[in-house]
Amino acid sequence: MKLLDRLKNFFSGLEEIFVFDIETVPDEDLVKQFYTKEELENRTDSFSFPTSYQKIIALSYAKWKKKADEPYENESYTVGYNIENELQLLNRISELICQLPQTTKFITFNGAGFDIPVIEKRCLIH
Repeated sequence: MKLLDRLKNFFSGLEEIFVFDIETVPDEDLVKQFYTKEELENRTDSFSFPTSYQKIIALSYAKWKKKADEPYENESYTVGYNIENELQLLNRISELICQLPQTTKFITFNGAGFDIPVIEKRCLIH
């Protein structure tokens, strides 16, 4: 089966698709509470902190919505980068996800292993 045919089959019957990705940086305040100055100076990879030490700085997403036999309507945005308050960004992520029908197909890159755990942990912190 050709790739295009496989993609058509994959998306057939889907009414709404939501693709998202978050961007993070280490939460310096949280990191300093649990790592000594010497441990931080000896680290070679600043991005190797566990998900609980990551702070969300942006969310990029695209939504596709389909009505019956009509073509998909789409929208895509990047939210963040100019938002200094992470809580505002978390509220926006929650609003977006809560507005989606339960039948929405979620597509992420490493969402189950990174994005969703970071979002959950940052919500708990706030």
